[in-house]
Amino acid sequence: MIPKFDERGYQPAGQLDASWLEFADRYAITDHRRALTVTKQQRDRLTEALATLGDRRTVDPLQRARIAALEADISKLDAEVSHYLAAVSGQLDFGGIGHVATVGDDLISARIAVGLSQEELAARVGSRAQQIQRYERDHYMKASLKTLTKVASAIVASHREREEEARVAQ
Repeated sequence: MIPKFDERGYQPAGQLDASWLEFADRYAITDHRRALTVTKQQRDRLTEALATLGDRRTVDPLQRARIAALEADISKLDAEVSHYLAAVSGQLDFGGIGHVATVGDDLISARIAVGLSQEELAARVGSRAQQIQRYERDHYMKASLKTLTKVASAIVASHREREEEARVAQ
């Protein structure tokens, strides 16, 4: 077991008995830890930039938009850091993970619910209708994450367009 650092940042003198896994877990820089560091640095830079812009109640609409954009970016980075720290500490909510198995069925149902044909969906995602048919036949099990994201985005965009059309028609 690796002891904690003392108040000066040193390990106790002597030979430490630890497995490689314990050592790597404690001291190794993983891609996730590096990304966490970069994210925190980016958040600090955005916070500094926000401080230079002044008060949110400014009269200048462009200045207010800049402030709002920085605040939104900072909030997003805070959420990413919190999510990662929750995962690392084992406090992540696993409630939604079981629903991944139904993504394909959910996409098919959503496409039908918004009234998109396979041909229309294919046009929106830059594919052929036959490819959408294959994805749906396999419940999107062979689709990449990039494809799933494109399909979901196209369905959501279509839904929003149709809601807007219905609102305007009223």
